[in-house]
Amino acid sequence: MHLSDIPVEILLHNLFPIASIDDILKLGCTSKFFASICSDDAFWKGRCRTDFANLANTGVFSRKTGWKALHQALSFPRVFVWGYLDKGTRGIGKNSQFHRNAGPFPYPVEVPFPRVRIVSLVACDRSFQALDSQGSVWVWGTLTQSWGDIDGVETDEIDDEIASEMFHLRKKTVYGPHKLDMPSPVTAIRRARQAQLLRDATPNTSLPHSCGGMQAVIVDSAARFWTLLNWEDPFRLKSPFLDGKSPETTPLRIACGRCFAAILTHSGDVFVFWWMPSREARTRSKPPYVTEDHRIFCVPGDLTYDPVRLPRIPRLPNLGGVQASEEPDARETSIVEIAALATQLIALTNKGHVLKFRDLITHAPPDHAPWGWEYLEWFSEPSKIALRLPSRAVNSPRSLAIPRIGRITAQSCVFAAYSTGAQAVILMGTNATRSGDPPSPAGRLGLPDDALVAFVRGDEHYAALSADGTLRTWGSAHGALGLGVLSLLPPGAVKAPARGSNAPPIVVVPSRVRFGPRTQRTHCIGVAAARSHMGALVVILPPEDDEQCGLRTRRQRRTVS
Repeated sequence: MHLSDIPVEILLHNLFPIASIDDILKLGCTSKFFASICSDDAFWKGRCRTDFANLANTGVFSRKTGWKALHQALSFPRVFVWGYLDKGTRGIGKNSQFHRNAGPFPYPVEVPFPRVRIVSLVACDRSFQALDSQGSVWVWGTLTQSWGDIDGVETDEIDDEIASEMFHLRKKTVYGPHKLDMPSPVTAIRRARQAQLLRDATPNTSLPHSCGGMQAVIVDSAARFWTLLNWEDPFRLKSPFLDGKSPETTPLRIACGRCFAAILTHSGDVFVFWWMPSREARTRSKPPYVTEDHRIFCVPGDLTYDPVRLPRIPRLPNLGGVQASEEPDARETSIVEIAALATQLIALTNKGHVLKFRDLITHAPPDHAPWGWEYLEWFSEPSKIALRLPSRAVNSPRSLAIPRIGRITAQSCVFAAYSTGAQAVILMGTNATRSGDPPSPAGRLGLPDDALVAFVRGDEHYAALSADGTLRTWGSAHGALGLGVLSLLPPGAVKAPARGSNAPPIVVVPSRVRFGPRTQRTHCIGVAAARSHMGALVVILPPEDDEQCGLRTRRQRRTVS
């Protein structure tokens, strides 16, 4: 029996749903008969809703035709970067005209990638990392920095042995995306889970890779930790505390500061290790090399080092809602997310408590202060959060219940704790925030009523991603906002600097970032921010079939777009 003898209904409803996309596309290239069947719009409509079910309420599926092209666009999101980019973080080759141009990029510029599916993006101080669906890490920019670039770290606090270990490193800049040839895939991602991973990913938390100012940490599919001081020098961390044989030793989250990496296990324990152990602890067989096809053949080594287990979290109060009828949570309190500042660590519990761990410059506890977790009640308790919201927001009917904090993010010397959804609350702090200090600024920051998915911030700029795929930015306009010419924004959106000041203008109203012409429909599915630059994962939505939709004129097509 030949494959063409099988009824079309069986192919479309029984065989194609369990077949891989690559097999279906290859089958469509064999004959005109299978080309017609493999392009069935009803099948691709169902496949889009199945593979990308988390995008059902975002307006992406509001179309009548063109479902095959839509599935292909959702499967291959594009990477855009903008801001104050140096020659490495632009992600372009040396011969490009953008490489020769100096100054910030006030608008998004696409990073050229080969035919790979990028599923997450991380922004570092002077580099970017991207993870594809096959578990490969793509990097561009410069990884290592000097001690003088670390905020909050004094040079006299660094041991001479540590400093000498740092200065022998080579600061190599990678121009354009390069693939790291690691011993094992970073993670095993199925195609059907790609969109869900994209929307759930937030910088420095739920990713299998994280980057700080001096190192990058990657967790592969075998739950092994790799530390990179240079892109081509991965060293595997060998320790019985992280062997993956029990919940206490199985990693759940990772986060990188400037000189340390933190690991959260499934049991809620947090381990911290520093990248400065002695050079004799690392072994490597041969030197690494880079090929002309943009692949970095890494030569792995072993790093025998036991991380430090941080103290347990203190006894925390039960967090009730603003409404008195809400019952307290009876679950055991444990840490579920972590985010790293330059020398500090932020943690979030399963009940919405926000905690802070200070003084992580070295592994030795400081003499002048207790070494332990500090509870930030103004970032956790709904009754105190309500006091920091604008009066008009608290008195509105939609704000009778303050949602609990569900996400955290950190960058350099600033951090943010926020909730998601239509009633999102964003609270921000700095490395100087202590217990009893209120967040500043706080509130909903004038964001629209669209459901908030993710919030990130750099040094002086902010970005909020909505459920409908709209990315809005605001803050200091050092070019890191991606809004292009600020004079084209609506009146009142930009605050001019004081007369005689060299400070840039400030965008006070969250404004939409556009990735291409206004007539082009786009959907942002991921965002990352660092000091003065940002990056985003964007889906370019294909247009529908004009003839089948009856859109024959240019004006009609522009109206729909």
